[in-house]
Amino acid sequence: MSDSNSNSESESESEELDYFDKLWNIKQVEFYEKIEKSINKWIIEDEFEYYSMSDWGLTPRQKLHIKDTIFHGLIKLTNDSNWSNNTAYYVMWGIEGSINSMMKINIWEDFYNTYTSSQLADWIYKNIEYQLDDGEHSPCYLEWKYDEIKKHYLQRKEVCRIAIRYNIPSDLIPTIIAYAVPYSKIWDYMK
Repeated sequence: MSDSNSNSESESESEELDYFDKLWNIKQVEFYEKIEKSINKWIIEDEFEYYSMSDWGLTPRQKLHIKDTIFHGLIKLTNDSNWSNNTAYYVMWGIEGSINSMMKINIWEDFYNTYTSSQLADWIYKNIEYQLDDGEHSPCYLEWKYDEIKKHYLQRKEVCRIAIRYNIPSDLIPTIIAYAVPYSKIWDYMK
């Protein structure tokens, strides 16, 4: 009986992890789509900003809006505003570093004039995707965070199982989880 019980539990955990992975992948695709739309808006669609890039690299407005899109997308994906803010900053810093180094050695103008706005937008998007998690190399920012979030997800599931096993009222379970599992206090009144 205990073997069938442990098989059932491992199958259940496997299904939960599959669900978690599918949900994570869906959120990640939505996140990358928003980033791509933001980049396209500020580089391809806004001709003034695009033409200003020849002198500025990324313009202050482009930096602000693209970073903001990354920040809000990361919060939605990870529910960790401090980490999201820092990561968005470092991702934009990496892009600025690439462009500023080209400006310092006087190849930015040639780079800018060689490629179309669509190609520049795609280059910036691929840079962001590479830093966050392109699925092809390791380590990446989101790869590290994914492991942490997955661990907390499993901890929340385990707290639920224990609460149900001991007949704790179901309306108390979210509060117990909020205080028992890190990064589970998602409402302001719980902080």
